[in-house]
Amino acid sequence: MLKFDAITIGKSVTARREYLGMSIDELAQKTGISVKRIKKIEAGESQPHISPLARIAFALGIMIEELMKAEPDHEKSTDK
Repeated sequence: MLKFDAITIGKSVTARREYLGMSIDELAQKTGISVKRIKKIEAGESQPHISPLARIAFALGIMIEELMKAEPDHEKSTDK
């Protein structure tokens, strides 16, 4: 099983979800993943497998690789 940094993934999920103005309840409904599990993923307390990550990425409209980045693309500044 591939392992990913749970904290980075959690921060990425939270950032993208909030960027889209989506609630945890909405994400849970779109993915079929429980609210409790999504909260654990966002807190970095759960090491999700590829299948839930893929469902989350799809619901958030991004590639799964985006969830593994420390700084999501939508947060990068172009003013540098």
